[in-house]
Amino acid sequence: MKPVPYEHIRQGMRCGDLIEWRSHTLLGYLIRWFSHQYVNHTSVVSSPDTIIESDIGGVRERFLSDELEGFNGQVFWLPLLTIHEPCRPFIKLAMTGYIGRGYDYKSFFKQIYGRVVLDAAYLFCSELAHMLYAEVGLLPKRATALQPGEFVRWRPSLFKVSDSCPHGIPFALHDNKEGSV
Repeated sequence: MKPVPYEHIRQGMRCGDLIEWRSHTLLGYLIRWFSHQYVNHTSVVSSPDTIIESDIGGVRERFLSDELEGFNGQVFWLPLLTIHEPCRPFIKLAMTGYIGRGYDYKSFFKQIYGRVVLDAAYLFCSELAHMLYAEVGLLPKRATALQPGEFVRWRPSLFKVSDSCPHGIPFALHDNKEGSV
């Protein structure tokens, strides 16, 4: 499916929606290879213009358009189902408690050998999303952290997905961005 331009879907994006990233980089490839997933990075929408994510700089809020600019890969939007609408303000509130926390390098590398324990002290990308959803009761605080690509498979009742777009709605910053595999 051809990516939808970000400006066409931006106003539909709401706090709590999931964004999954599939980068065409060596690191992205290695993460997908070790995790056996289609995507390699996870972030959560905080507003139609911003996302919260954890990367090597720690947990921070960023403009989604800045992240899309020059991104080499595919990006997928997974909107929360309407039934979870009451959770959105609580997800936004939970986000404020994570801004500024450090990146979980130790768990990032431990995932090469297996699953890692969910721990909020330091966070890798999907661990942050898992914690946000767990804080509002959308996911259990299970012993091990979900990896990018596991949210829909593990809890399909959270997001709007279809058989034609099982990873979410593909989108890109501009019409001319191919986002091909």
